[in-house]
Amino acid sequence: MRHAGRALLGRLALADRADEVIGDLEEVHRARVDRHGRSLAALLTTMEALDMTVALLRERRDRRSLARLRHSTRAATLPTVSWLDFKLGLRMFGRYPSLTTVAVLAMAFGIATGAGTFQLVRELVLLPLPYADEDRIVRIENVSTETTHPEPRALHDFAAWREQLRSVERVSALHLRGRTLSTGEAVATPVAEAAVSATAFTLVDARPILGRTLLPADEEPGAPTVVVLGYELWRNDFAADPDVVGRVVRLGAEATTVVGVMPESFAFFLPQREGFGSAAPQELWVPFRLRPLDYARGEGPPIAVFGRLAPDATADDARAELARRAVSSAAQWPETHARLTPRLLGFDTFGGGDGLVATGALALSALFLGLLMVVVCGNVALLLFARAATREGEIAVRSALGASRGRIVSQLFAEALVIAGVAVVVGLMGASAGLRWAMGVIASLWDASGQAIPSWMDDSLSAPTIAYAMALAILGAVVAGVLPALKLTGRRAQVNLQRPHPSAAGDRLARIACARRSFGSTTRRPR
Repeated sequence: MRHAGRALLGRLALADRADEVIGDLEEVHRARVDRHGRSLAALLTTMEALDMTVALLRERRDRRSLARLRHSTRAATLPTVSWLDFKLGLRMFGRYPSLTTVAVLAMAFGIATGAGTFQLVRELVLLPLPYADEDRIVRIENVSTETTHPEPRALHDFAAWREQLRSVERVSALHLRGRTLSTGEAVATPVAEAAVSATAFTLVDARPILGRTLLPADEEPGAPTVVVLGYELWRNDFAADPDVVGRVVRLGAEATTVVGVMPESFAFFLPQREGFGSAAPQELWVPFRLRPLDYARGEGPPIAVFGRLAPDATADDARAELARRAVSSAAQWPETHARLTPRLLGFDTFGGGDGLVATGALALSALFLGLLMVVVCGNVALLLFARAATREGEIAVRSALGASRGRIVSQLFAEALVIAGVAVVVGLMGASAGLRWAMGVIASLWDASGQAIPSWMDDSLSAPTIAYAMALAILGAVVAGVLPALKLTGRRAQVNLQRPHPSAAGDRLARIACARRSFGSTTRRPR
């Protein structure tokens, strides 16, 4: 019984008091044994142990109740935002129309500038190509070790790469030149022709809207000459004729049969290199029939070479294989290849840039635009602080009714968020209009330089840009709403809020004086 009671008290007592409780009880028990004997002392100690057990149970119950009360009080004092705060924010539009309109326009300017610039930078430096598994598509080029410039006259190397490379499959070449097209009319029109390998269409998984694409048999010497039309050329020069497949046209002085029409968004991407524009015009495609035997090594027309990594190969594997090929070529043809080294690059970014560099440029632009938004919203914060300062009486009443500082701050944040919500709608409309204008200017500049803007570049706002604009709006609401609220509800401001406003105190004194005069007139006895 003694050991059971000791164990029970040890479990019921708090961890830091268990030894103290048991020690006191045993000391009292020893004193009772000396005074009353073992039997009576055991009875008295047992009764006292029961009393202590009940007391410890009550203490545990009270502690748990106090802990639950503190938890509920802490949860109740956490700042929350309700729909009433947003309704009050909408009412502020009617109560302070001029100030709120200026705040909306200022935030909308920041959002429009940020969203429009973000979308434009994303289109120019981080443009995803409209190809399946475009991260597996690579381009191969020779680079001069003397000038560090690409050498596009690589017809002999293209033939060797296509036959010998194992880490890159479907190696294709593309050559651009100007031709004249005659559809049977008296006048021939100039067109941009692309002689391309048939494997290039399967490389990017391109499918025509009419007819077929080029086949390897079309590249054989003596095969009938065929052409695949681009969408714009088919629509403008052939009036979008659905029966154009099989029609014979003349390219230069050569009769050519139309075998297909590509969709509107189709184009072969070409990097900015010597002999090619970053998005060189391609209005029609013919089989690639340039033969290395017709040119000396290191001579011939400029070509672009690209392919797809083999399923079990990586870019490093392909670079290593190209390096081995370069050593062999330099030893075999030192007069032309001793100063050349092959290079493998990805097609993951517009203009042939590195993906990490392009991502970093986009991140830096987003950070700069965010700082610009902070500066703009700093001015808006001054306006909202002036508006909130005129509501000291209202805020004092809310504080007197038990509203915490966090609750008041969250209310003013909700009001700023309403302004930011209206500003983001206006800002996105402005960003969309500005982006269309900017893309039009870029397209005209590229046209003037003999280049064409890629058909897959879009002048509309993308989902990431809209999300970025919303993030700017939230940032603006924090700067314009939370910072003034913290200033207004600071420690010194709390003391001022607890004091009666002079005008409010004057009104109360006036009402008391009127009431006393009225009461005195009704109770005064007539003489």
